[in-house]
Amino acid sequence: MKLREWPLVLFTVLGQAAVGAALFIVLPLYIFPGWAAIRSVDELRIAGPAAIVALLGAAAVFSLFHLGRPQRAFRALTKSGSSWLSREVTAEMIFGIASAALAVLAWKMPRSAASTTLSVLVVAEAGAFIYSMARIYTIAAVPAWFSPATPVSFASTTLVLGSLIGAILSGTIGTPGLDQSRFHSGLTGAAVIILGASFVIAILYAPRFGVFARKEPFPVAAPIRGLALVQAMRLALLGLALAFVGFGSALVPALAAAFISEILGRFVFYSLPAGF
Repeated sequence: MKLREWPLVLFTVLGQAAVGAALFIVLPLYIFPGWAAIRSVDELRIAGPAAIVALLGAAAVFSLFHLGRPQRAFRALTKSGSSWLSREVTAEMIFGIASAALAVLAWKMPRSAASTTLSVLVVAEAGAFIYSMARIYTIAAVPAWFSPATPVSFASTTLVLGSLIGAILSGTIGTPGLDQSRFHSGLTGAAVIILGASFVIAILYAPRFGVFARKEPFPVAAPIRGLALVQAMRLALLGLALAFVGFGSALVPALAAAFISEILGRFVFYSLPAGF
């Protein structure tokens, strides 16, 4: 595997987890009419965007290890008109700043119209961030990545980690009343469905190893046995995460298993162009 790509592995997985948190916490609690006015989930409204900031901050730190000269990282912002990498960085910055502002606003002015407006920006930039990330990798110059399997795998990571983070936060933040308990139960149920679907998607569409994923071109003599083993470990951990949630509601171990599974899957992804 391409272990030297570990900064990008962590950057992409953590970034997609942040997008997932926006989808499963910010979107329903700020924008959906049925939840936006409920007072009992105010603490969760603060915790959601705060978690996004923490995830994006960690992702940004790890991304610097990939740069030869981190002090020149600001140059990534100068070509947003023509570069998907610049658009990704710009979207990430706006996503993070808006999330931080939303957390502060939720603390000072819970359930305000301004919070709702800002939450729309957070969700929109989350979408722009994950879309830009997918566009960076779906390029014809790298046939191993130039496939619908790439955005599908990114979306799967986003939904798996986002649903589990949302379920954990909704079950631990504040003093859950009836409304938050309903929200927590809904997210836990969604996590079960998403984990099950992601397991099936990984079997069918995982880059290189999925039943319907693109297999060529790859080096004829490429020793891919090691990658196949890692992919099998990834599937086993994903199945373990599903078992943790489905049979015991052990959400923290499920998140740990799912996170390691996505890390292994992303290492496989970065190894595909060279076939090893």
